[in-house]
Amino acid sequence: MAEAVGRGVEDGGVPSDVGAGGDEESAQRIANAVQFLVHPKVQGATMEDRRKFLAKKGLTAREVEE
Repeated sequence: MAEAVGRGVEDGGVPSDVGAGGDEESAQRIANAVQFLVHPKVQGATMEDRRKFLAKKGLTAREVEE
């Protein structure tokens, strides 16, 4: 997981500022969300459906917006 932090979202990572301060769980949730959002089957889902799914998976509103 640590290798994904600092890579760009388009590279399958999370921005380097995500998870800073030791919040490893938040960084992991966001990394999982990125993988979900770039999946071809998800690309056709509405933004609202994507947000609802991510919220159900435990992401905060701030994490979803990132």
